[in-house]
Parts: sequence; structure tokens; C-alpha cells
Amino acid sequence: MKSIAIFLISLVIFYVSAYPNGSPVCSITEKEMKAKMGGKNSELGYKLKGPSKVKRGETIVLELEGKSKLQGILAWTNAGQLPLPNNKVKYPACDAGKRQSFTQKDYLKLKGPFKFYWTVPRQRGVATINVLAVDTFTKWQIVKPLVIKIE
Repeated sequence: MKSIAIFLISLVIFYVSAYPNGSPVCSITEKEMKAKMGGKNSELGYKLKGPSKVKRGETIVLELEGKSKLQGILAWTNAGQLPLPNNKVKYPACDAGKRQSFTQKDYLKLKGPFKFYWTVPRQRGVATINVLAVDTFTKWQIVKPLVIKIE
């Protein structure tokens, strides 16, 4: 009986938290999130801030604003690179050296803005920066993407 109780407590603790070692994927859709973690895309107050236009080749600061306690993050882009902003994040294995996505190494436990960088590609066009902000397994938000024109 004691082992069943310990198992159930462990399951609950695991279920209500973000993946402790970061995301196993490099990008994700709302449908995939629902299937993998449960819950639904919720408005948790996260917003991605950055410029709408940039010059080719520069590195810019982006900011994920929010008041919830950020436990996990997955950020990805379709162009350019996302240098690691600090030692709390890493590139997932699926990134394979492209540096186009990052996730948390462990629970972030951050409150307030999370700043990170984007290195703009040398080609003109349009880039999209995406972020998944996770508070718990069932409390997460796919943040409105930031669409940036590259001049």
C-alpha cells in the first residue's frame, strides 16, 4: 500500500511540472502539445517582444514577458540562430548543431521577463520566432509568434 501511495505522489509531481530536462522536440504545435502533455493552450499572459524589422547579420535581443512562474521553455526559429542566453538553457538533441531551438536544462522557476538573442540570417526575407512557455504539464501557452522582416 505504501509503495502505491509513493508511486501516485511521484506521478502527480511529474504530471504537474514541465519536462525537467527540457523539451525532447525542436518545435511543436498545439495539437502535439495536447497529445504529449495534456491541458490546452491557455492565455497565461506571456508575450514575445522584439522589432518588426531588422538588418541582415545583426544579433538582437528578444524578450518573453510574463507574470506566471515560467518552469519550461521551448523557443525556435525558421531562420537565423538562437544563441544560448544563459546556462539555464540548452540545445535539444534534435537541433543537431543548427542552433535554431533551445529548451531549459532543468526547471527554470523564473518570474518576470526572459531575455534571449536571435542572430539574423544574411538573406533578406521574413523570419518567425516561436516560443512555448510552460508553467505545468497542463498549464502552458504557445505564445503569439514574432514575425520579423529581414532587410
